[in-house]
Amino acid sequence: MMRKTGACSLTHILAAALCCVLVKPVAAVGSVSDPATARLEQTQTLSRLLKDLAGRIDPSPEQQRQIELIVLSEAPTGLMLVGEMLANRYRLLDLTRGDGIADQDGVAAIADAQGKLLTRLILWKEGVKARIRLVLTPEQQASLDAWLENMHQKALAHLMDQFDQ
Repeated sequence: MMRKTGACSLTHILAAALCCVLVKPVAAVGSVSDPATARLEQTQTLSRLLKDLAGRIDPSPEQQRQIELIVLSEAPTGLMLVGEMLANRYRLLDLTRGDGIADQDGVAAIADAQGKLLTRLILWKEGVKARIRLVLTPEQQASLDAWLENMHQKALAHLMDQFDQ
């Protein structure tokens, strides 16, 4: 059963939260040729997975409200970090188009910046995930953990399949 809170369904609340805290942004892993298509595919897949998760953890209306408040308070930071990563990615693409790397110092500076941003993004993500976990009961946390482990195993299998091709 899908509970509702105001105009936002549990799926939308969890989608926003989990997009920020569980999935790498397209800026980090998406298709270079078409990031918009990669984001759409990622969003569709995540939406399908989140419907399954929502059915598993079945949060109460109060838990939904708390999760929504966490997501709304943390979203600006996450969006800023992802935006910075995306801007760096496009700067990197501009520097590496062509036959060679004309500005190795520029590429190194972008790589350093991306590393620092990724560290900040991981720390932010883990903090948000911890805050969301505090809202859940131990049983819901166990369901979330099992779901996350399953997701990680599928992602690892997909990655390994890419190397086999």
